[in-house]
Amino acid sequence: MFISLNMPVMDGYQTLETIRAKHIDTNVVVISGDIQPEAHARVKALGAIDFIQKPVDTAMLQSVLHKHQVLQKTEVVDTNLPYAIRDCYQEITNIAMGQAGRRGSPCADHECVCQTSHTQCQSNRSVRVAYDAQ
Repeated sequence: MFISLNMPVMDGYQTLETIRAKHIDTNVVVISGDIQPEAHARVKALGAIDFIQKPVDTAMLQSVLHKHQVLQKTEVVDTNLPYAIRDCYQEITNIAMGQAGRRGSPCADHECVCQTSHTQCQSNRSVRVAYDAQ
């Protein structure tokens, strides 16, 4: 999982704390513009496997994924996630990669979690549904 430190609802630190408290088995890489050594140390203490500074360099991302053997894993992952959860993961990835609220889309004027054509925007409905389900 890729997360940013600055996210709506829960920041990256809170997300890592929740993952730890709920004993969720996942690898987390933090992607952030925060370059302070304290931030790096804190996220690793909370269970992140690595920290990548924004903007993300493709070679660095590949290096981190290889370093932690993420690309070599052959386990079967359940891809039948509920749409609300899948959309939340996608939006978290968009935020971490700095691509939230894609410019030029009909949803560029607000924080959008649409993952299709943006023709039926629900404006953060997926995030609220998944958050409320916890």
